Amino acid sequence: IINREYYNEYKSYVAKDKFRKHKYENASNVIQTQLAFLEKNTWNILKMGEASDDAKKNVIKILDLIKELKHLYVNNEPQQMMINIKKIMSLIPKNQNLKFKLPNLPYEIRDEIKADLDEALKCFNNGCYRSCVILCGRVLETSLQRKYYDATGVDILEKSPGIGLGKLIAKLTEKKVQLDPGLTQQIHLINQARVFSVHKKQTPFYPSQAQTQAILLYTIDTLEKLFK
Repeated sequence: IINREYYNEYKSYVAKDKFRKHKYENASNVIQTQLAFLEKNTWNILKMGEASDDAKKNVIKILDLIKELKHLYVNNEPQQMMINIKKIMSLIPKNQNLKFKLPNLPYEIRDEIKADLDEALKCFNNGCYRSCVILCGRVLETSLQRKYYDATGVDILEKSPGIGLGKLIAKLTEKKVQLDPGLTQQIHLINQARVFSVHKKQTPFYPSQAQTQAILLYTIDTLEKLFK
């Protein structure tokens, strides 16, 4: 009986020890992966021609701190690692997030458009520019479908579920709904960017931050003009 109790106690200790070891190995792998990711992306900033001299100086400081972090990790000094991480965070510039004011919209589509624009802004502020452009196209589809309904009393999605922006504009023209020529061009521009972002092309389309910001601002401007 005594031997059995000792054996069970030993088995329990080994199981706990294995769990601790597994947990430690997982944490260790995460730390090493994140350090490698941080170092790689910091080096990428130096390769960008647009980076300012001040930004480049900060990058050099960050790389030195990452090097120190690796030594601290090997020497098992977590407290000093936290100090270095805080230093790195202080050298990273805070994002100036893009914001906008929602225009006056029909209440039937207001919540849907707000949800899409909020999501588009999150995508923009986190560098997901293709996703942002795709959502801008969706916002315009929703608004033009509503414009068609206001003019005809017909829900065009019931007749043509997959109708695109180009055909929507043509249908509105058929119903004598006049859109400003400049507005039509804006819509076509946003739609073209959306199509290139969604559909497979020989050369992938990656809109820049400036292009995506312009698409977002054009989308807001289009909404204001459609429902003024």
